[in-house]
Amino acid sequence: MPPDPSPPVSCSVVVPCRNGGATLARQLAALAEQSAPVPFEVIVADNGSTDDSVAVARGFAPLVQVVDASQQPGVNVARNAGIAASRGELVLLCDADDRVHPGWVAAYWRAYCDGVQLMGGSLRLVTTDGRELRWQRYLNDDLRFLPWPTGANCGFARSVLDTVGMLDPELRGGGDDTEFFWRAQLAGYELVHVGDAAVDYVTRPTLRGQFAQAAGFGRSQVQLHREFAGSGMPRARTLLDVSPVRRLVGRAGSDDGRRMSTTVVRFVGMRWGRLLGSWRMRHWYF
Repeated sequence: MPPDPSPPVSCSVVVPCRNGGATLARQLAALAEQSAPVPFEVIVADNGSTDDSVAVARGFAPLVQVVDASQQPGVNVARNAGIAASRGELVLLCDADDRVHPGWVAAYWRAYCDGVQLMGGSLRLVTTDGRELRWQRYLNDDLRFLPWPTGANCGFARSVLDTVGMLDPELRGGGDDTEFFWRAQLAGYELVHVGDAAVDYVTRPTLRGQFAQAAGFGRSQVQLHREFAGSGMPRARTLLDVSPVRRLVGRAGSDDGRRMSTTVVRFVGMRWGRLLGSWRMRHWYF
């Protein structure tokens, strides 16, 4: 058998994409500018785009490879296809509509060399025009169970997949990242926050979009509880408990009306998603 002519890589960056042509070039340019201590590859997993996403990605060859992930819609379908095509011992995930910061790959590689096998980074939440809203320098941890990173900025050693398997392709609209990282932690892996691995995370531009996203998260939490209740995930707080929104509005500050409005809309959307998901799945998560 002839030798594999492909150059070796130590790290693989997987970017799921579905009609992300308008923003993909920004993300790929940020990845191309990374000063990394090891060879890395970028794999754009195209989830059935009908725009110019594939052409944009191919414009960044040879760093970027495009794989077909159009067999069914779903971010985890695309992630799994990209992971299957990747070669690195460290796998990193980011999204087509965000932008990694300088040193992103290097920060994760340092953590991996220090023995970290499950990791998530920091988020600089920005508007579509790049205006900074706030920083999130911590892992998500608001379901009173286990922490998890945002799927737009996370990574894991390939050996983790050998233990827990791939990401669940049936999860869409939320929970897709949470479920995998919870399974890994329950299998004994420690999740570590890598603060220097930062990403500009673009938020939904309208309140309607914020509501829809939050409702998707709420529905996914019902699925998560159905799977992890036996492992200790508690039920959600009662519908009448508004303490979370009071706390978030307090963080926003009384002088920031837009952030307060967004917080309230997301809170209502989350509760609506939980209610709708509980009804459809016949699994009460309240």
